[in-house]
Amino acid sequence: MATIAENLEVISNSLVAIKSAIKAKGVDVNGNITTYASKIADIPSNVDGYTPDDIASGLVAGDVHLTTDIVGAYSFYNDTGITSVDAPNVVTIGTYAFYNINNITSINAPNVTSIGNYAFTAPKVTSVNFPLCTSMGTNCFTNCPTITSINLPDLTAVGGSSLNYIGVKNLVLPKVTSIGNSALTNSKTLAYVDLPLCTSIVNYGLRNNSQLATLILRSTTMCTLASNGLNSTKIMNKQGYVYVPAALIDSYKVATNWSKMSSQFRALEEYTIDGTINGELDSSKI
Repeated sequence: MATIAENLEVISNSLVAIKSAIKAKGVDVNGNITTYASKIADIPSNVDGYTPDDIASGLVAGDVHLTTDIVGAYSFYNDTGITSVDAPNVVTIGTYAFYNINNITSINAPNVTSIGNYAFTAPKVTSVNFPLCTSMGTNCFTNCPTITSINLPDLTAVGGSSLNYIGVKNLVLPKVTSIGNSALTNSKTLAYVDLPLCTSIVNYGLRNNSQLATLILRSTTMCTLASNGLNSTKIMNKQGYVYVPAALIDSYKVATNWSKMSSQFRALEEYTIDGTINGELDSSKI
């Protein structure tokens, strides 16, 4: 009869084996045994004929064409051989679905409406074009300095750290109502941000965008600002301006955290570019 110590050793070895098997399928495992069941559920099933074993071993490479409408969590996790994704029918991209596929250069998914947390690590992608996307989780496209074009006309909120280190110069997010924690930070190029409906910029929301000189807030509802929401920008350094409806300028000048840049407010109605645009949404910036 086995001793208690021997039984415990068998259990311990079994847990190590289970953990290794889960990781071999491309799913990270951290924490204790109570988390293993949920991690097993994250193991991707076949995706349009691409098997988990092929994906985990890096055999899926080059151009990936998908006909499915859902790309589940961890589906192509850590497959660095993929260079492009064509997914015209996909409406949902799960968490970590394309995480750590560092060689991908293009993504075509025009019908996506929802993108999960950490969906992409794509440092070579040059454009983000999801015209129907309304929901984006945290860290979706973090650390992607090659992104020079973003089209997210239906997005309503930018999740925490979703668009850090991007290479975009001008950004218009027509339906976004809130900028999440560290959502749009650390860009060396971002100079113009237009947020027609935004009413909330939280901690570090637009911080450390060294070239940010123009912020446009069009809503007739005051936008709240966290104390560090615009730190290390040209606006905070009195080299740029925040444009708001004329009727709200006096309120913004004394509002919490906005008062630190009271001299940098200008009337939206007076905003012009080359004398041709007066307070209107600047389509050339989209």
